[in-house]
Amino acid sequence: MAQRNNTGLIGAAILCFALTAAFGAGAMSKGGELASLRGDDASRASSDTVPALLKQRETLKREIEGFEKDVAIRARELERADIVLARHLVYWRDAELLGGIATPGNEKGTIRGEQVQLKDHRLKMTEYSLVASSERLAALVNEYKSDVRQQFPPLEKSIANRNNELATVNQRISESDALFQKDRTALAEKLDALKAESDKFGKEQATERSRRLTRITQLEDRIRELLELDLRWLTEIDTVGNVLSVEDRSSRVIIDIGASERAFPGLIFEVFTLDKGVYVEKGMLEVIEVKDGISVCRILSQKDRRLHPLAKDDRIGNPTFNPKRPKTFVVAGEFEHYNKADLESFIRRSGGLIAQKLGPGVDFLVAGGRSEREQAQAKEYQVLGMKEEQLLKYVQPLFAPR
Repeated sequence: MAQRNNTGLIGAAILCFALTAAFGAGAMSKGGELASLRGDDASRASSDTVPALLKQRETLKREIEGFEKDVAIRARELERADIVLARHLVYWRDAELLGGIATPGNEKGTIRGEQVQLKDHRLKMTEYSLVASSERLAALVNEYKSDVRQQFPPLEKSIANRNNELATVNQRISESDALFQKDRTALAEKLDALKAESDKFGKEQATERSRRLTRITQLEDRIRELLELDLRWLTEIDTVGNVLSVEDRSSRVIIDIGASERAFPGLIFEVFTLDKGVYVEKGMLEVIEVKDGISVCRILSQKDRRLHPLAKDDRIGNPTFNPKRPKTFVVAGEFEHYNKADLESFIRRSGGLIAQKLGPGVDFLVAGGRSEREQAQAKEYQVLGMKEEQLLKYVQPLFAPR
């Protein structure tokens, strides 16, 4: 137990010694810093404090900055002085005079190792300049006479030839480009003209196409109208002659249709007039005597003697008779009074023609019963329809009905 206590005391003593040594080293380090702040000045009191030393250090620093500013000002003054001296051909390099002119107290000077009179320096500098120029010209002459320099003229001549060829090529290129631009402009103008002509032609074609389509549409509409219309029946007849005179007492009428117009006894005419464009039927006549240029007719009937009496210049007509062009008939269907052959015979005797089927050139269709197909065809060919009773009104049956 006693030995353990001794060991603890020894450890504590060693620890105390180590702390004492560390403290001493720190004190010596601070002392060195103080000595450095004093600048090892022996006259400076060792009792100066750290704040006082720091203050003194700042004061010295400001003094040094002031000295540096004075030096910079002096350097600028020297630079200005050098500029002024240079105007008077005085040149210095550090403490060596390089060149200048004489001034009071400075009549001589050492320039490039030679003592010279400063008043003669301007001539010396001219001499130096001439010598330097002569040397430079001699060097240029030697360079020009050298073998390498002698190769330049052929090269320059070749270069000049190449430049001339290049200029010629460039001129040809410029001329070709000008021609190309001219041709291009001309082609562009032709293209514009062709385009304008094409547009105009296209518009004309479109207009013509539109016009034709419109015309086709109109014709198609007209065809549909014609196909949809009912068969047109005979309501009015054409004029083939006129009444020349009327004899009321003898009931005789003279007309301007005679033998030269192929008139014959028994031929029947309807008398009518146009009252303000309105068809007015007056009566019926029968030829009883045929002469050259005229015929004598008897009055078969009159519609209204008081309102519409027969008169000179009245018109006459018969659908089965035409002195210029005989009318063509188609007889179809079943009839009440006469058969088809009888009706065709009556038509022929009156001066008309008979066709077996409908087509272009047919003027009338005498339609009986069960003739719907023929009536449809008559609509297509725009043929007038006629009933049996209408036909019998204008023909002369030669025998009694069945």
